[in-house]
Amino acid sequence: MLLFAFITSCSAGWRSFTGETKAYNSCIASYPLSINLPLWQLTEKNCSPASIDPLQLPQTAALFSDTQCQQPITLNPLDISQWCKTLVTRNASFDSLPFNDWRLSPATLADSSVLPLAKRHPLMVRKVYREIKSSKGSCQLTLDIYHPNPFPGQQQTELKKDSILTPMLAIHGGSWRYRKKGLVMLQSQIAQMTANGFVVFTPRYRLVGKAPAIGLKRFDGLKRFEDIAACDGVTAQQQLSDIEAAYQWVKTNASNYSTEGSLVVWGASAGGHLAARLSLAHPKEIKKAVLLYAPIDFQRFAVQEKAARLDGSSKASAKVASKALERYLQQSKPLSQLSVQSDLIQQNSLAHLINLRVIAQQTTPAFFAILGTNDRLVPVDQALSLCAAQLGQLTPIGINSNGVPGMLAAEQQLNHLQACGRGAVYLIQGAGHVMDICLPALNCNRSARQQQHVALALQQAMRWLKASN
Repeated sequence: MLLFAFITSCSAGWRSFTGETKAYNSCIASYPLSINLPLWQLTEKNCSPASIDPLQLPQTAALFSDTQCQQPITLNPLDISQWCKTLVTRNASFDSLPFNDWRLSPATLADSSVLPLAKRHPLMVRKVYREIKSSKGSCQLTLDIYHPNPFPGQQQTELKKDSILTPMLAIHGGSWRYRKKGLVMLQSQIAQMTANGFVVFTPRYRLVGKAPAIGLKRFDGLKRFEDIAACDGVTAQQQLSDIEAAYQWVKTNASNYSTEGSLVVWGASAGGHLAARLSLAHPKEIKKAVLLYAPIDFQRFAVQEKAARLDGSSKASAKVASKALERYLQQSKPLSQLSVQSDLIQQNSLAHLINLRVIAQQTTPAFFAILGTNDRLVPVDQALSLCAAQLGQLTPIGINSNGVPGMLAAEQQLNHLQACGRGAVYLIQGAGHVMDICLPALNCNRSARQQQHVALALQQAMRWLKASN
């Protein structure tokens, strides 16, 4: 799967084999010839829903924000070619400057999800949720707001007339240290989220540790700088403070975007970890969270790494995961040498914190975890421990105990929804990390059955978030 490769791999070997030009062509090919928008245009007969070719913007046809075609609107020029060049160029970054006019987002228009292409695509606006001043510079942290019908008085086209728009805070992944690839992976699902009745808020947050080099001159002389890079290189606690600030902004402003009901949270990979921590910090306000292939139990990682080192079975993939956790915690010594009782480990052993709350009958958010059995970074028992915790059944983990009694990933427990109290888990047989990205026209590196189950898991997760919210 080429899109998966060029947004998740920094391998020089892969790049020498594929080349940025081939990746660029794959990016261009992922865009459909026509997309439907929450806008209107005049035809020979009447004022009709707008349908445009994303590769031909700006177009000459007049667009309107109302169903009577009385209120004209000018869309932003959409340079898909330039966007694809930025995407495939290593160390080139997208800008994050705020703007107040509703626009199209190139990332949400591509047919790059395992889910079917959305019938109607959202518009986006970008707002500042926090301003940061540091010794390295100052920056504005922004969040993108994706809305299915942002203009007052519009009919709820493609949505039920009585449907409620639910606010969703969606947090990108990237090992807590990278931004571009994590954002693009998250954005591939947003058109389906908005089509299912969510207004999606996606914040850019500061990155942990030493920030990677940016702005290097590569593909076709392209040179792009990320506007908030001067503020990167923070601690894990500072990163969490950004997520908290984004939550507070959304909590205050969500009603301005026609939303109703409780805020829900969605996070992928490291973003899932941050989503879980935020949810546990606000258990009365955040009632539900979806976690895709998320590392949520650091104690389990530490114990397993220690056991693997003792018997000499430590795998390369396990080392990659452990190294990512060590960098996030900003520890110079191996994860296996950290005490599982240390504050750093305990604060991030979220399954155990949830288990204690459930046993004590304290208010606890419900979590829907999605994970593949072939995920080489996040083991299946991360999701299983979360499921056991939501039932109050998690037992202490040890060298000879996985702490999840009766919840092994047996054949009959795969590829369907498992209830975990108020929460749920969906384990997908054979799927790996970043399972939700796919180019249908190319090899997705997984079977059609796996793609079907990933799509079903995502659809069920969205329905679960909507139910009784």
